[in-house]
Amino acid sequence: MFVCWDILFPEVTQCLMLNGAEILFQPTYGHAGAQADFQAQCRAHDACLPIVISMWGGNGRIIDRDGTILAAGHTRPDWRGVAPDQILYADIDIHAKRKWIEYDDFHAALIAERQPEAYGR
Repeated sequence: MFVCWDILFPEVTQCLMLNGAEILFQPTYGHAGAQADFQAQCRAHDACLPIVISMWGGNGRIIDRDGTILAAGHTRPDWRGVAPDQILYADIDIHAKRKWIEYDDFHAALIAERQPEAYGR
């Protein structure tokens, strides 16, 4: 798990991946707009891990290990002017391998080829 502002720092998701995370959860107060989606998609793609984002007032996301948004909430207010609570769901196979160029299992290659001593855990 990482929280809110941590999404800006790729080393956070990298360290979680290197320490054995299989899925990342990010509770946050502010996930809105194309830039926030792009950052989250990049973190999922870079770490080769799915990310589940929950946000107060809606606008959560479920993002697959390849950066694809599988489910997205919204912040549209209801008739009272309140963004309703939302439950998002998606099927994610946390053991599925992601093929990339010559790698049959990109996640395993990331773990084998990273040099965590360069940035610590």
